[in-house]
Amino acid sequence: MKITSQIWNLLALILSGEASEKDRHDFESWLAEAPENPYLFEELKAISEQSRPTAKFQTKDIEEAWAQVKAQTLGRKKKIVPFRKFVKYAAAAFLILGISAVILMQQKKITPTVEFSESTVKPGKSKAILILDDGKEIGLTDEKINLSTKGVQIQNNASGLRYIADNKITESVINKLIVPKGGEYPLTLSDGTKIWLNSESEITYPAPFSGEIRKVNIISGEVYFEVAKDTAKPFIVSINNKAEVEVLGTHFNVNAYHDEAAIKTTLVEGSVKVSSLITNDRSLITPGQQAGINEGGYIEVKEVDTKLYTSWKDGQFYFNDCTLEALMHSLSRWYDFEVDYEDESLKGLRFTGLIEKHNPIEYGLKLISYTTVVSFKIVGNAIIVKK
Repeated sequence: MKITSQIWNLLALILSGEASEKDRHDFESWLAEAPENPYLFEELKAISEQSRPTAKFQTKDIEEAWAQVKAQTLGRKKKIVPFRKFVKYAAAAFLILGISAVILMQQKKITPTVEFSESTVKPGKSKAILILDDGKEIGLTDEKINLSTKGVQIQNNASGLRYIADNKITESVINKLIVPKGGEYPLTLSDGTKIWLNSESEITYPAPFSGEIRKVNIISGEVYFEVAKDTAKPFIVSINNKAEVEVLGTHFNVNAYHDEAAIKTTLVEGSVKVSSLITNDRSLITPGQQAGINEGGYIEVKEVDTKLYTSWKDGQFYFNDCTLEALMHSLSRWYDFEVDYEDESLKGLRFTGLIEKHNPIEYGLKLISYTTVVSFKIVGNAIIVKK
């Protein structure tokens, strides 16, 4: 499928709210032309909403964006056109994402494709394995489960796993929750703290909390926390005996995959103290900051766009100038596929955009191909990246 510059202009007018009756009629016709068009529009709509400022953009901004895109892209030789941040408005961001790729494809006579051959790659879903203190394993989906163990009520349904405990209980046991590749799972602890586990993640936690502190341990993976406030009992996240994050009540994300170079704590709300158990290095971070602990145990703090690191729990993958290799690795955890590159140089291509994680993988791959000018071939459970 090839999208012309006229279609990109039409979609920008629809998103801006400036479409005429004829524009809306043309838009409905375009949606019906191919089954993937509605999904592509939803992807682009999400990108537009992520970057939209308070000021409403006008048609002249679309024309300005078009002129700037042409100035930035035409005449370049064999170079991938990246997403540019040189226009203020959402329509401009939308057009740069789409039209810059279209101009290059028209110039080079390239049509991005995603080839299929008995694909088994599917979006992930809510699934996990709960391991009780006696070693019993329970597979979790959205089905209802109610059980009681040592005075603690454990409930599971479409909203996730939840612990309810009698305040009189003074002793606790340790439970483990494992989320495999192609899964994610929400968890509410006995104190009301809400946790989201990403794919390939594993944590242990008391059921219920007892004593003067509330402590959980991330063995591996990525976990988002909304910690229930309790000034008398600090909440501590231990990260595989390498680091600790101490809070009283806050929202933050911890990325601690074994195959990542650093342990990253990203703060959305409140304040946390990050400590390295390797060097005893410590740092207090504020909202919008990320503390990264490298393999040597030293902490580096930087300002970040938090949605880049937390959008996964809200059903989206949000990337900003991300390498294709890192992007595909992230997608592979959720969609559970293997990836192969026909040319190693493709790994370094850059991508900016937003992919809805519950859509079929084909739609995300098409969006990537529109903006990086690569193509993909899906064979069984493998995705081959090609020029």
